[in-house]
Amino acid sequence: MNEKTKILEMLNEGKISVDEAERLLSAIDQVKPDHHKKISKAITLSTDKNSPTSTSNTGKYPRAKIKIIVDSKDGDNVRISVPLKLAKSITKFIPHSAMEDIEDEGIDIKNIIEHLDELVDEMDEDLVNVQSSDGDNVRIFIEKNE
Repeated sequence: MNEKTKILEMLNEGKISVDEAERLLSAIDQVKPDHHKKISKAITLSTDKNSPTSTSNTGKYPRAKIKIIVDSKDGDNVRISVPLKLAKSITKFIPHSAMEDIEDEGIDIKNIIEHLDELVDEMDEDLVNVQSSDGDNVRIFIEKNE
C-alpha cells in the first residue's frame, strides 16, 4: 500500500482530519521520488508487529514514537506522531506554518532529532513544552512502547 492510499485510509477511518490528510498528501508530493520507497518500507515495518525487521536501534523501545503537538490560537492545530525510525525525516511532514511556530518559540527541532537515540532511554518527560503569551502551545515528547 502506498503512502497516499494509507493517508486516505486513515482519513476514511476518522483517524485524521481532512486538513491533516491534505497536509500529509502535500508533504508527500514534496518528497523526492526515491524517498517514497524508503518511507513506504518504514511505514510498513513500523506497523507490521510480526516483522523481524520491525525493531530499530532505539534501545529497549523499538516502537517508540516522537509526538509533536502544536495548538495555535490562529487555529493551526497540528498532531504528528512518527516512529523514531522515521524521525530523521520528521521535518518533511510538519506544515510550514507549524514549523515557523516551533522556531519562533526558540525550539531547535533539528538538534532534538539528531540526539533522539540518546534521549529515548533518558527522558520520562516532555522534550519541549512551551506555552506562549499569545496563546500558542508546542509540545514535543517521546511515547515509549516496549
